[in-house]
Amino acid sequence: MVLAERAPSVESPRIVSPDAGTDDDVEVLVLDPGELEETINCTLDSAGCRLDQLREEARSGEFSSESNWRLWFCIAPFVESAT
Repeated sequence: MVLAERAPSVESPRIVSPDAGTDDDVEVLVLDPGELEETINCTLDSAGCRLDQLREEARSGEFSSESNWRLWFCIAPFVESAT
């Protein structure tokens, strides 16, 4: 799967200020670096792939599945800022 084929249909997440206030009760979990790493590793294990595999797929723009592309989309900001 080529990233360019999917990218035009992807919408950016809506960013909401924590001070904006809403009618909905929202629970926000803040993870420390260790908890974040554990969460990412568990997610990778559940998906059956490795971080280095996802990095290579992202570098080439050729993802082996839509699931891998979605996973990279979600975790890249966290794993790339740490390196």
